[in-house]
Amino acid sequence: MLKNLFSFSVAKGLRQLEEIRVSSCENMRELIKVEKEEMGEDDILEFTQLRFLELKGLPKFNGMWLFDKKVLFPALENLYLNSVNGIKRIWHDDQLLTVSLTSLQVHCCSELKYVFTSSMVESFVNLKTLVVGDCDEMEDIIEGILGGEERINNSISVFPKLDSVALYNLLNLKRWHDDQLLTVSCGVQNLTHLEVSNCHKLKCVFTSSMVKSFVNLKTLKVRHCNEMEDIIEGILGGEERINNSIKVFPNLTVLVLTDLPSLKRFCCGINPVEFPFLGKLEIRKCRVLSAFHFDTASIGNNISLDPSILQPQYLFSAKFTFPNLHQLTLRWNVGVKEIWRLVPSSTSFQNLVALEVEGYHGIIKIITHSTAKSLVHLEKMRIENCQEIEEIVGGGDDDDDPQLKILKLQSLPKLESFCSSRHYTFDFLSLEWVYVDDCPNMKTFSHGELNTPFLHGVRLKWNVRWEGNLNSAIQQIFREESSMVEESENSWEESENSEEDLSDLCKKQRRHGTWEGN
Repeated sequence: MLKNLFSFSVAKGLRQLEEIRVSSCENMRELIKVEKEEMGEDDILEFTQLRFLELKGLPKFNGMWLFDKKVLFPALENLYLNSVNGIKRIWHDDQLLTVSLTSLQVHCCSELKYVFTSSMVESFVNLKTLVVGDCDEMEDIIEGILGGEERINNSISVFPKLDSVALYNLLNLKRWHDDQLLTVSCGVQNLTHLEVSNCHKLKCVFTSSMVKSFVNLKTLKVRHCNEMEDIIEGILGGEERINNSIKVFPNLTVLVLTDLPSLKRFCCGINPVEFPFLGKLEIRKCRVLSAFHFDTASIGNNISLDPSILQPQYLFSAKFTFPNLHQLTLRWNVGVKEIWRLVPSSTSFQNLVALEVEGYHGIIKIITHSTAKSLVHLEKMRIENCQEIEEIVGGGDDDDDPQLKILKLQSLPKLESFCSSRHYTFDFLSLEWVYVDDCPNMKTFSHGELNTPFLHGVRLKWNVRWEGNLNSAIQQIFREESSMVEESENSWEESENSEEDLSDLCKKQRRHGTWEGN
């Protein structure tokens, strides 16, 4: 029954030790056992060469803090903690020798309420990676606030080399930052990756006052946070209002928002907002999200009002621009009535290559003809499970030369055509494949003129249909599906009649005593 790793006398002789891994020791209570007579009041045990420390599966570890101020690891670069259940703090408040640490991972430490204290947070000057998860009692990543002197002098540098942060399954986490700390800090400017998942008490990820600190953020993923209402809380503005433009996360390339049932908006403000380098945007299962950007021009600073009452329910407006967006995925965001509203001259989505829309039951069309003309690089479109959609492109009396290569339409019970306008001409000079499945009311593709010189055919499940042109192929599929529905209904009626006949026969046999069954 191993209760400690080293005695003090043994540890003194391990000054060259570079790596320690301790795993699945159910009875271990401490790393180094120190007897009172072995260590004087001013003595310090220093592991000058230790660079890697991994502790996992230590359910009875009972240190108040992991690192006592008398045991130092000045060269430690990687610290991994998993299921070290007894610790309530990682570091002693007075221990500032953490300058070499580059990677910190903390998992399943059930008693831990925070990772850092504000009094020592400045010492993590080389920390690059932070991962914290499954810590049931954790309320803050940084505990406490800095004193007034540091704030007045703006002399704070917090995590100046931090590159990646992942926070998951922190059910009591209420914030992951000190808002005022990051507002005056010259740190976090190197953070490129932030992922937050299953942190149900978080109301927001950023506040408007500190968001400008994240100038190099490239990837932002927020998933499964039940109480989150805003990604950026508060109204964007301040000094940016003077220039009448705001660039939020100027280097962001990937944004993923998934299963945020209370999310109302990404941000608020009166100014146009631009994501100059955003390439991938994915929004899924945000049930009350009605507007990506809530324009506060009409209500001043009162953002507590219900945005769905105050303005039309469109997800993207002309005030939000994504000049380099190439992939847009929208799924099961039922609060949205229109996906986007763009002026005809808009260039917000001019580089969009792939569009996926699924589970939008409140919309009757995907895009207007003016928006369609702005999507000059769109190559792939997939529309699925939208109960009310009647057409993909609405209205218009113009010619269009889309670059679409692949089109997939599935489970659209009210879809009648791709475009119902008789005055809209489509030259699909790049279209190669059209997939159609479970669209029982789609009788034709387009009522206007149609040109598809490179189309290979229309796929229905595993079969290919081709009648020389796209409209004829869609009409053939409509006839086949109508015939299948009719046959299915007839078969059902025959089955019901057969069951009724059999029931009548059984009753007659019972009456005449000829029933032989048991």
